[in-house]
Amino acid sequence: AWMLGNNQGCVWKLHQAPIREQDAFVIFDEAHCRGSDMKLKSDAMAVLTLGTGMTKDKIMQAAGRMRKLKTQEIVVVAGQDVHDQIVIRNNIQCDTSIEILHVINWVMMNTIDAARSGLHAWAMNGSHFCETY
Repeated sequence: AWMLGNNQGCVWKLHQAPIREQDAFVIFDEAHCRGSDMKLKSDAMAVLTLGTGMTKDKIMQAAGRMRKLKTQEIVVVAGQDVHDQIVIRNNIQCDTSIEILHVINWVMMNTIDAARSGLHAWAMNGSHFCETY
């Protein structure tokens, strides 16, 4: 259940809170963002943090919390380790800044890598299922 807190430490269930959810500062962590549907303002801003090896599914779940992306804004941030991964995977020169297309390319390469690394286990599970059932 969603909870709402203020800077004095008071906490309420969302439906009992004295302010509307669209007026709240909302934090979606990875474990709780799938399926969440908070009613945010049309001009809301989100900070999307990139993690090592982030895949398309995870970034889409994160960005998808913003339901009105034509008017809402997402700022993408990352630590030095992720920055370095993006630079290397995109062959970016040191005087070139990272653009959103570099991030998308890095995410897609991570997604392909994750699918490749899980392919053998998937095939083995499928084979076991066919033999068992």
